[in-house]
Amino acid sequence: MEDIIRPPVKGYKYYKNMTYEEMLDLYLRTNSFRKCAALTGTSHTPWKKELERKYLIEKQHNKLFNYVPSDSKPNSITNDYDWIFRNNRNTAIKEHIKEPLPRGGVSQLDVDPIEDNVYKIGIVSDTHLCSRYQQIESLWKFYERCSDYGITTVLHAGDLVDGMGVYTDQIYEVFLHSEDDQTKYTVKNYPKIDGINTVFISGNHDKSFWKKQGSDICYNVASRRSDMIYKGSYQADLDIGPIRVCLHHGDGGVTQSISNKLQKYVLSKINEKGENAPDALFLGHYHVSAMLFKYYGMLAVQMPCFQLPTPNYMGRKGMNPDIGGIIMDIEILEKDSISMKTEYVGYKPIEDDYS
Repeated sequence: MEDIIRPPVKGYKYYKNMTYEEMLDLYLRTNSFRKCAALTGTSHTPWKKELERKYLIEKQHNKLFNYVPSDSKPNSITNDYDWIFRNNRNTAIKEHIKEPLPRGGVSQLDVDPIEDNVYKIGIVSDTHLCSRYQQIESLWKFYERCSDYGITTVLHAGDLVDGMGVYTDQIYEVFLHSEDDQTKYTVKNYPKIDGINTVFISGNHDKSFWKKQGSDICYNVASRRSDMIYKGSYQADLDIGPIRVCLHHGDGGVTQSISNKLQKYVLSKINEKGENAPDALFLGHYHVSAMLFKYYGMLAVQMPCFQLPTPNYMGRKGMNPDIGGIIMDIEILEKDSISMKTEYVGYKPIEDDYS
């Protein structure tokens, strides 16, 4: 970073004197809170908090989105961010510090019915790309099946990538270890079929890079793939035609009573949102499938995955994941009633499905 002055003495808080524009520009160059902090005399947590504080001040003064980075960038800028700036600078700045949907907030998805009053979508979860146990061949087959059905939107309930440092010995279970390498692999290899968009949230494995270095890998992937639409961390409410769907990435381990977690999340949605509770819940994270067709008025699906059992987690627990995805038909019937039909598409395990 040739144009960034390093602090003259250790612990000197140079970053306190930086403007919001300078801090944001540095973050966009390095893509890491830790690198920014090292360059400006602090650690990553106070650096991040100072950026957020200045962001709020700028927003209050209605100045935030007037900033445009200079055209003369040093060679240390990544090609990916250079691409973002060349194609849509102001949008890149607006979207880079993402404000999550407000509590109870909803996104409207642009999904056309495949025929009169009938919508069709695909749902996947826990693809864990860059794991030695990924099932990317089966994931491609699922997307091709969706394409054959005329599906234009596939939802993803989190854990796009396997991340790093989520649990002990995970380092031996991935074939790419850095955030940059996992991003590049996902951009290149995640299924891309003309006419299909993937709407996704992040899960705990995706967030492992955020915890370590303040970098959101899901945002980075979505910024380089126009067909992948990122809706934030852990949960999102989405309107598809006449129904409201909730994507949620859970927490903790699955129990022997497989539907126990699913029941709890349904009740939490009802208690939290009341009449605005979703019509359907798709719950990621647990890797074993369960379905409640009408639990307290909600269709609830605990999602299968696209990852074999890993030796140091599910394998150690003696649990076998379900490999597959869900296809759902939504049909509007008379008198405002709705039919939701689900198809479970399962696949056999494939060993060493990576390159």
